[in-house]
Amino acid sequence: MRQLDSMYNAIFADTRLRELFLNFWGPVWSKTSVEDKVKIMTEINERVAKIYGYSTPALNQVNNKNYGSFAAFNWKLTLNPDVLANDTGWENIDTYFHELRHSFQHRAIENELTDSEEVEKRNKYLWQRNFLPGNYFGGEHAFYLYQPVEEDAWRTGMLFAREVYKLCREHYSEQEDETWKTYCTLHKNIIVDFISENEDSKEKLGKIGDSIKEIYDGRQSDLAQIEIGKKFIANLEKVPVSEMTFEQVAILLSPYAFTYIDVEKKVELLNRYVELIKVGRRKIPVKENTVASISVGGHLYSVSSSLTLVNAVLSVQFKNIVDYVLKGQDVGYTINENAKKELILNLYRNAKNKKINYVGDVDNLFVFSLQPYARYESSYILKEFKKLKEIELQYYGKNYDGWKYWEDFYDNGKIYKMAEEVFGMKFKDYYKALLATYAERIKQDKAGTLEYSDSKKNSIELQKEVNTVLRGTK
Repeated sequence: MRQLDSMYNAIFADTRLRELFLNFWGPVWSKTSVEDKVKIMTEINERVAKIYGYSTPALNQVNNKNYGSFAAFNWKLTLNPDVLANDTGWENIDTYFHELRHSFQHRAIENELTDSEEVEKRNKYLWQRNFLPGNYFGGEHAFYLYQPVEEDAWRTGMLFAREVYKLCREHYSEQEDETWKTYCTLHKNIIVDFISENEDSKEKLGKIGDSIKEIYDGRQSDLAQIEIGKKFIANLEKVPVSEMTFEQVAILLSPYAFTYIDVEKKVELLNRYVELIKVGRRKIPVKENTVASISVGGHLYSVSSSLTLVNAVLSVQFKNIVDYVLKGQDVGYTINENAKKELILNLYRNAKNKKINYVGDVDNLFVFSLQPYARYESSYILKEFKKLKEIELQYYGKNYDGWKYWEDFYDNGKIYKMAEEVFGMKFKDYYKALLATYAERIKQDKAGTLEYSDSKKNSIELQKEVNTVLRGTK
């Protein structure tokens, strides 16, 4: 078994922390209220901060599908209340030290470690490389667990869970803890790979490590663009964001620069971008959007961090445009008369203020993307993305790879081709049937004969009606 390093040995030497760790023993943890669990985690966090000699990330409770997360941009460590309430104490102590380890990694690569903390140069190099734009693998990727920062964090969390278990087992010598068996069974494969000396696991990790290195080596050319981006960031100290031109903002919205800008400036840049594209008058919660989008993306250094945020901004802006244009107001953006008619059918609201023709269930992105609203939104967003991309090419000498994802996502040609394969006909015929279905539903709604259900079922019901029209039986 690999040993914990000296920094962690100091934690187990703290008398009060050892007392707090005894709460994670299964029979004790199961009888502890969520409120008290939060107090326990908070006190652990505060005492660990004293030992580390710096401010640990603030604990924050968030209901989401994750056990927990660490956000470098606002220095918050989140724990899921559902996990605190329903999972084993070992999951919680593992999660806490796993996420805390990410904060250590960030401080290490930013040269902010205290005198009592050490990190091997190779680890620091690997973490720095992992955190470069495009090099962090999201949770759905086969290499997610095995990339340098996650392998290190998973190992750290599990080693801590093991050490706390040893402490508890010694203290509660006459008791059994079935929750430890549950924890070990759930994470058996990861435990074998990360904290054992299993030769097969070593060979497996070595091969995966080589594959990751090959991927990173292939992206090495991005380093030059990142250095260019860092130079452009210096403009933030010379020119107030509120006075920046579209070009200056676009240069900084490139992932090559955006990744290395603090969250407050990110928010200012996005708000300035909204002002400069001069459409819509409705304020959007850019700061909340920033946090939410990066969380969804899985990491601050996600390949599409800035592009994802710009996409979110543009989606809201397009909604503003449509709302104002359909009310006959000028917002500096033209929608042709034919498109207006289609959008009016698509966004029609009945007497109960329900949209009967609009598919809002974006879990079904395919059906969502076939309606007029999404069709014209795609054209608008791609047009705006092109402006940013051209400026990026001009100033960085190349475009960021992450553009391809969004270009494919909003490529109406590809979407229509897929629809033609699914329905076995030209898209224009499908679209004609869709519009006819809209008109018929509005007619039925006004006559009081349309049965309307909730929005999630609406996409399925609407598609069934379109299919009926396509079969020519209606």
